[in-house]
Amino acid sequence: SPKWNERFHEEARMIAAFAHSSIVQVHEIVECGNRPLIVMEYVQGSDLEETVRAGVDRGRLIDIMISVCEAVSYAHAHGIIHCDIKPRNILLTDAGEVKIADFGIALRVDEEASRAGAPIDLRKKTIRGSPPFMSPEQAFGNTWQLSSRTDVFGIGATLYYGLTGQRIYHG
Repeated sequence: SPKWNERFHEEARMIAAFAHSSIVQVHEIVECGNRPLIVMEYVQGSDLEETVRAGVDRGRLIDIMISVCEAVSYAHAHGIIHCDIKPRNILLTDAGEVKIADFGIALRVDEEASRAGAPIDLRKKTIRGSPPFMSPEQAFGNTWQLSSRTDVFGIGATLYYGLTGQRIYHG
């Protein structure tokens, strides 16, 4: 649909503008048989969920989460809220690098408001996410309360999962 196509291109443009080593890079946006495609950096490795299940050293987990925090801070400084920070969206290369992926439901916000953690008015946006890692404002549909704090909650929920192997929400 035209709406989906517009959203797809918006996501691709947002990610393509990033130049951070811990965010999956977009190389190109192409059309293939009237379908848009994002040509992204190939990340050979696993994701944080697989790594936690296999057993991860706490020191390594902290290093991973520091990289996640730096990348999310970079996105916030550029006016982007990821809105879906979770173990499956944190990729780990075979070389040990951390890459945040899937900005499919990310929101563009005012950079000043994002840095300050100020609430923003997004009532016209449809918010989706992963319930076990969703902030309360997302879970309750209070989209006007989304801010950089939304991602901070996702980081905390992900760290909790990494440390305990349990999700803070079930269902």
